[in-house]
Amino acid sequence: MTAALELRGLCKRFGPTSILQGVDLTVLHGECVAVIGPNGAGKSTLFDTVTGRTRPTGGEVLLHGRSIAGLSPQRIRRRGLSRSFQITRLFDTLDARDHLHCALAGTAGGWLQWLRPFDRVARRAAVVSSLLDDLGLGRRARLPAASLSYAEQRLLEIAVAFCGSPTVVLLDEPTAGMSQDESRRCTALIRRWAAGRTLLVVEHDMEVVFGLADRVAVLAQGRVLAFDTPQAVRADAAVQAAYAGA
Repeated sequence: MTAALELRGLCKRFGPTSILQGVDLTVLHGECVAVIGPNGAGKSTLFDTVTGRTRPTGGEVLLHGRSIAGLSPQRIRRRGLSRSFQITRLFDTLDARDHLHCALAGTAGGWLQWLRPFDRVARRAAVVSSLLDDLGLGRRARLPAASLSYAEQRLLEIAVAFCGSPTVVLLDEPTAGMSQDESRRCTALIRRWAAGRTLLVVEHDMEVVFGLADRVAVLAQGRVLAFDTPQAVRADAAVQAAYAGA
């Protein structure tokens, strides 16, 4: 199986402080990899560096074999890599339907490009309608995002990340702050939307990790401490020590 996303010796320093210290990680096409680790391990910095929000100090980031290290977030998104954020980032006064329409229109050039303009709009409306049904927002699609519940806002942002058929999606703590039932519903939707795509997910909830991940990478002090199946990682003595030490 070919690699969708490869990190080779990825480093990031802020002044004299090293946050990422030679991270090597390969995510295969169609695979879901969860990144876990103690607070301060470098997980958010890893996502920011991969997605172009901060430039790496050293190393390589390859998307389907092509380097994206140092590119802007917009150019990386156009190449097929999308993300959600740890803290929800929506436009408070924009409704759910328009969030999804804008996300699809902003990624034109993917699977919608071959359609004629009129058909493209009709197809986009059908996709938006389907996503709103998935989100349970069909009758509330015109409410401003600020009026939605916390869990609904989280799900809407995740849906936006999947718009435009990205090939690789990074989700930063997608179920953070959700109840157990909300978390399970979110996990089921991610699993459905991710069919045929590659996922890299930062997550603290082990039920979510076991429900989604094919493999788990443990980040500790800016390095990959372990990278294996969820069962093997859970039993790893070095991983247990790293969490106990944190």
